Amino acid sequence: MTGGSSGTVDLIVRGEVLLAADGGRAERAEALAIRDGRVVATGTDAELTALAGARTTVVDARGMAVIPGLHDFHVHLVGLARLRAGIVLDDAPDGGEVGRRIADAAASRPPDAWVTGRGWSEAQLATTTPEALEAATNGRPTFVRSHDGHSAWASAAARAIAGVGPGADDPPGGRIERDPSGAPTGVLRETALELVAVHVPELAGHDLWPHLDATLRDLAALGITGATEAGDYTDDN
Repeated sequence: MTGGSSGTVDLIVRGEVLLAADGGRAERAEALAIRDGRVVATGTDAELTALAGARTTVVDARGMAVIPGLHDFHVHLVGLARLRAGIVLDDAPDGGEVGRRIADAAASRPPDAWVTGRGWSEAQLATTTPEALEAATNGRPTFVRSHDGHSAWASAAARAIAGVGPGADDPPGGRIERDPSGAPTGVLRETALELVAVHVPELAGHDLWPHLDATLRDLAALGITGATEAGDYTDDN
């Protein structure tokens, strides 16, 4: 048995436990024991069963691999945390549902508060109209990115704040979608979305922490116990 322990443990996990890998050779054990959230012993089933007490939970992985926590060296933690505070549109069946979710979010916020979110697709927007989305905002500045992040839809209030009106020029590398009369529809492509994005307040500091904590817990539930932020290094985070 590797490690040692006096007294009983809280949890014993049985399975194909991977302890380490070096030069293509894997070091394995039949079980591991945990107390107070820390691994205190590894070894055979018999060795670790001796550490069990009346309150010890035993999990049988039934031959499945049990591996150490993974570290993701490229993840946008802050971005994922901020998404939790916005509307999720990926699973909306059509543009009507996109509008309903925007309307629900707008109704729950103060009149001057931004409504944000992500996830709409071209197929969803094809089943609604800019006018319907505009009505859903109830006059609030609204900015929702597409599922791939290369486009966004911005409400009239958001475009007014950013100065994106009928006379606005397309920025290099981007396009402002327009209706037949030349008025912006609200859809902004590539670099054009940044015209509005820079005016959207970003969740930061103490307001961000609960969402960041929830994101880290979700990752831990998937076996990712360490992560390196890949895209947001502002001091307020």
